[in-house]
Amino acid sequence: MKRRRFPPPLGVGRVGAVQSWRWLKRLGLAGILLVVLLVPQLFSTFFASTIGVQSLVLGIAAASIIFLNAIVGMVSLAQTALYGIAAYTVAKLAVEQGVDPWMAALVAVLITVVVALMFGAVASRSEGIYFLMITLASAVIAYYFFSQVTTFGSHEGINGVVPPALLGKPFVDPTGMYYAALICSVLIYLLIWYLRRTPFGYALQGVRDEPVRMRALGFNVPLLRTAAFGFGAFMAAIAGVLL
Repeated sequence: MKRRRFPPPLGVGRVGAVQSWRWLKRLGLAGILLVVLLVPQLFSTFFASTIGVQSLVLGIAAASIIFLNAIVGMVSLAQTALYGIAAYTVAKLAVEQGVDPWMAALVAVLITVVVALMFGAVASRSEGIYFLMITLASAVIAYYFFSQVTTFGSHEGINGVVPPALLGKPFVDPTGMYYAALICSVLIYLLIWYLRRTPFGYALQGVRDEPVRMRALGFNVPLLRTAAFGFGAFMAAIAGVLL
């Protein structure tokens, strides 16, 4: 007597396809990470020192924009200005004032965050296109300030910036600069990943989705937006320092 064969339950093939797709995504991600780790060994020194480092630095700056947009719902056009403020500050302190590059980088990040908090305190009370235009105005103010004030080199900028040293060895090697930028990129990603899962991150997502309801629950919406703007400025400042 033959056994009757029943068709597989509905959805079994779909589950298998989903699992296969997940494995393909993981393999693709692992391949990308492997290439990123081996860029100095796989490509030329010029590629690693210019395209590789600049891609990572600009990626950190872009992460600050994505953080504000995706988690807080704010589209900021001031991130490039904050990025430039950090770069100009660290160059000014390290080259003309003779400050240690590590200390100059720390001061540059602090100054950038303070400036961003002042901008954010004004812009965070608006929404939508109004927030967009206020941040654009802030970026234009920063541009004209640094381009017109001769103390900061005007359009010529500041030359001769010496990279910081670690254990007595300055980061003049392109490989060292690449891996320093890569480590900073990974840390920024992990910081954003962690922040999204904290009470502060959930509050920011609540402000993004239901700002009126968050106000009714007693949350200070402008303060939360200002704090998020300051955190975004911190990431942009890290990119400016690495520049």
